[in-house]
Amino acid sequence: MAHSSEYKTAVGWRVSSISITGAVLGSLSFSYGDGLGFLGGKLRGHMQAQLPEDFKLILGGGLDLSDKEGISASDVLEPAWDPWILKRSPDPESTYPVAGDSSLVGDSNPASSRYVLRLKRKKSFLGWGTFQTQATTRYEIGSYKRTLLGAHARINPFEDLIEGNQPVFDLALEGFYARPSQNNAGTIPSLASPDISQLGQMPAHEEFLATGGTLYFLGHNWLVEGSSRVAVHRRDSRTGFTLEHLLLRPGIDYQVDVAAGRVLLSEPLESGFSSRAAVRLTPSGTTSTVLVVDYEYLDVDQTDLDGVAGGQAAITVNAGSGISISGAFTAAAQGLESKSYRLYRGETRVRFGNAAELWAGYGLSDGIVLNPAYSVDGGISFLRPDLPVSGSGEAYEAGARLNLSFLKGQLFFRRFQTGFADSALIATTDLTQAMATIVAKPLDDLEILGRFSGTGQASGRYYEGSLGIRYRVIKDLILTGEGAFDYGDGGNFGDGYRSVAGLKAAYRALSWLTLTAGHQHSLVTDGTGPTSRDMTLSTLGTELRLWEQYQIGVEAGYGHEIGNLISISLREDRPQGGSVFANTTFSVDRDAIRSGSLTSGQAVPAGGGVLLTTSQTVAVERGQSARGQQLGVEIPISDPWRLKLGYQRSELENPGNPDFKRDHFTNPFFDRNIWNLTGPGRRNAVFTRLSYVTQPVALSVSGEYRVDEHLPLANSTSNRTTHRQTVLSLAGRFNISDGLTLGGRVAWAETFGLENGVGGPGIAEGGMLEASVGLAWRPESIDWLRLMVRTAVGQDTRPELAGPNALPVQLDTWVTGSVALMLDPIKYFQPTLVLTPWYKKMRQSGVTPIDNPEEYGLLGMLRLGSQIIWGLGVAGEVRCGLLDRNYETTPIISGEGFEVGYGAEIFYLLEGRDIGALRFSVGYSFSDIPDPVLLLPDLRTGRKGVFVRLEGML
Repeated sequence: MAHSSEYKTAVGWRVSSISITGAVLGSLSFSYGDGLGFLGGKLRGHMQAQLPEDFKLILGGGLDLSDKEGISASDVLEPAWDPWILKRSPDPESTYPVAGDSSLVGDSNPASSRYVLRLKRKKSFLGWGTFQTQATTRYEIGSYKRTLLGAHARINPFEDLIEGNQPVFDLALEGFYARPSQNNAGTIPSLASPDISQLGQMPAHEEFLATGGTLYFLGHNWLVEGSSRVAVHRRDSRTGFTLEHLLLRPGIDYQVDVAAGRVLLSEPLESGFSSRAAVRLTPSGTTSTVLVVDYEYLDVDQTDLDGVAGGQAAITVNAGSGISISGAFTAAAQGLESKSYRLYRGETRVRFGNAAELWAGYGLSDGIVLNPAYSVDGGISFLRPDLPVSGSGEAYEAGARLNLSFLKGQLFFRRFQTGFADSALIATTDLTQAMATIVAKPLDDLEILGRFSGTGQASGRYYEGSLGIRYRVIKDLILTGEGAFDYGDGGNFGDGYRSVAGLKAAYRALSWLTLTAGHQHSLVTDGTGPTSRDMTLSTLGTELRLWEQYQIGVEAGYGHEIGNLISISLREDRPQGGSVFANTTFSVDRDAIRSGSLTSGQAVPAGGGVLLTTSQTVAVERGQSARGQQLGVEIPISDPWRLKLGYQRSELENPGNPDFKRDHFTNPFFDRNIWNLTGPGRRNAVFTRLSYVTQPVALSVSGEYRVDEHLPLANSTSNRTTHRQTVLSLAGRFNISDGLTLGGRVAWAETFGLENGVGGPGIAEGGMLEASVGLAWRPESIDWLRLMVRTAVGQDTRPELAGPNALPVQLDTWVTGSVALMLDPIKYFQPTLVLTPWYKKMRQSGVTPIDNPEEYGLLGMLRLGSQIIWGLGVAGEVRCGLLDRNYETTPIISGEGFEVGYGAEIFYLLEGRDIGALRFSVGYSFSDIPDPVLLLPDLRTGRKGVFVRLEGML
C-alpha cells in the first residue's frame, strides 16, 4: 500500500500594499567629467510610499543647488540652500504646505528648497533633513523654537503593545541633532553672492505691535528659506499673557522675502476688542495684538557655531472617564563641547476631558541663545533688551482652565528670574505675574463676572481687579453691578490707587423699547498717575428694538471730572447667538477727563453677506484721545465681487508729550522689560481690497496707506518722528480658454520718515517692488504643444542695518524670466526651446570703484528629440550662454562672454493628460554652459561631461 503525503508552504509579500503617491516639479542634474562629479538643479516634490506593516517612506521638499564639485554622501544627506536665488519670490511653486504637532520635534517640512526623508509608522518616525522644534507650542516659559537640518526622531514604543484609540499608558521619546552651517571665512566677496560655507545660521525672534498695515520689516536679511514661523498673539494688555494664538499659513496668509528680510501679510491684523463692562478702568481696551516672527538668518560674523541637540520624554496616563495625566521633560543644548547654551524644561498636565485642565512648568537656562527684538513701527526700528548680569536663571509657570456649563474660568501664573533666557525672551529683571478670570452662572437668571491680575517687578507693582453680577430680577428688568480697583506702586506703574463701583439697570418697558440707567462712582482716589483719576459718571438712556434683531440706543451721562457724555450704539442679535455692535461716545465738554470714545467688537455676518469687523476703543481723556483701533466691513457688491474696507485711527491732542503717551498707551512689551516703547502720538491707517472671483477669472487688488506721527525711532538719534507707508498689491488668475492660463502678482511698497512739520517726501526708510507673471498653454485641440512663459522683476529697499549685520553688497534691482516651448507633433520629432534671460544691479556700502555694479546673462537651449519605442528616445541639443558685467574681478569669473555648446542624451518619457510628463535622461555635455532647464540659483556655472537629468511637469 502506497502512502503519500503532501506538504505545502508559501512565502508571500503583499505587493498590493505598496503604493507611491505625490508630485514632482522641476529638474535635477548629476554630471561626471574629468574625474569629478557635479550636482545641480531645482527640484520640488512630495512623494509617499506605502510599505508593508503600516510603514510609510516620505520624501518631501526640494533642492536648489549650483553645480557642486566633488559629490559625496554629505551632499545628499546634508541638503544645501542658497538665499540668493535670482528667480525669487513671488514664486507660486515655492509655496509648500507645513504640518506640525505639539511635540518637541515638529513633523513638518517647512523649506521647499530643502528636503526631508522620513520613515514613519503610526506616530513614530525617523527622519533626516529639515525639521522644526516646538512647531505649534506657545509656552510662556522654556520655548525652544528652531528650524534646523539634521537627524530627528519620535518613538512611541508601546503603540503596538497597548491597543485602542486611547491606551491607558503612552510613552513618547523624541530627539534631534543638527549642526548649523559654519562660517569658514572672515569676509565675503565684495561683488559676488556669498558662498554658503562663509555664513553661519543664527536664530531670531521678533515681535511687532499691530500697525494697521500689512508690511513688516525684519531685523535681519539673508533668511534661511522656509525657516520663518509667523503667528498672531492676542495678549492681555495689563499683563502680557497670551490669550489666543494663531499660526499663519505661508503663501496664503503671508509672503516672506528671504533675501531682503520682510513679511507681507494678506490683510491687516485684527487688533482685538474691548469688553462692554459696566465699569471701565482704562480707556485703551483690554487686549493688544502682536505679530510674532521666529526665523533663522545667515550671519557672516559667526565662526563658533557648534552642534545643537535636544530631546524630550513624555508620559501620558489615561486614568479613565476622560481623565489624563501627562508629564514631559525637555532638554536642549547648543554647543555640545563649548556649553554655550543649555535649556531644561519640565511640565505636568492633568486633563479632565473638556471640563478642566491643570498645568505647571519649570524652566532652567544657562547662557543666551538669541537676543529678541521689539518694534511698534513695523520694523522701521527695533529695541532690544539689555543683556542680564547673570548668565543663568529659572522660570516657573502654572495655570488652570475650567469649562463647565455653570462655571468657566482661567488662571495664569508665571515668574521669571533675572538671567533666564529661551528662544522667545531674555529676563533682564525678576518678574512675577498672575491673572484670573471667572464667569459663573449659579442660576439661570444670575451671572457672576470677575477678573483679577497683578504684576511685580523691581521697578514697582501693579494690581487691578473687578467683580460684578448680572441679575434678571423679573422678565424685563436686568441689573448689573460691578466693583473694581487698581493700584500702582511706584516706578513705571505710577503711584496711585482708586476703587470704583458701578450699577446699571436695563428695563424693557415695551417689546420695542428698553430704558437704561447707570452710575459708576470713584469711592477712593489718591496719588498720581492714571490710577488716581476720578471716574465718577451717571448715565440715562433708551434702546429701540427694530425688526426683532436690531437695536439702536442713545445714552447721556455726566461726571464732574469726566464731563458731559453722549453715547450712541447699534446692535444686531444673530440667530446663532452672536451679535454685531458698535458704540460711540462723545463729550460736549472740551476739558473733560473722558470726553469721547468709540467701542466696537466682534466679526460676524450682519445679513446680506456683509461681514462686519470691529475692534477695541478710541477714547478721549482731558481733551486728548488715548487709543484707537480698527473698524472694517466686507461687502458682497454682487455675486463675483467683494469689497473689504478697514480704517484705524488713534490720536493724542498733544501727541509729542512722552509722559502722556506712557500714561495712556498700553505698553505691549513691558513684561519683557521694555518700558519706553510706546505707540505713535497719532496714527491713521486705511486698507481696502476689491476681489472678483469666478471660475475663469480671479482678481484681487488691495491698497493701504498709514501715517504714524510723533513716533521716534528706537535706539536712534534721528529726528524723524513722522512715518508714512504705502502698500499696493495686485494678484490674478485668468483661464483664457481650455488649456490656457495666465497668472501673476505685483506688490509695491514705500516707507518714508521725516521730522514733524517738515515738508517733502522725507527720507526713504524701506520699500519693495516685486512682480511676476506666468502664461501656461496646453491646448486640447493641439495636444502636442506646451508653452510656458514666466518673468519676474523686483527692486529692494529696506531699513538700513548697522553694525555687523550691514551688507557690503545689497541687491538693488533684478529681472529674470524663462520661456519654454515643447512640441510633440509626432513621436519621432520632439523639439524643445528654452530661453532664460536675467539681470541684476547691486549697490555697495563705503567707497567703491563702481557705484552700481551690474551683471546680466542669457541661457538658451534648442533640443531635438525623437522617441524610438515605448517612450525611449534620443535627443541632441544646442546650448548658448551669455554673461557680462560692468566691472572687473580678479580673477575673471569663468564663463564671461558668449559661448555655444552641444549635448546629446538618451531619454525615457512617461506622460499623460492626468499625470503630466516625467522625463528621465542620461547624456553628455560638450561645453561648460549651464542647462537652462535646471534654472540654477547661480546661472553662471556649468559642467562638461556626463549628466543625468530628471524633469517633472504637472
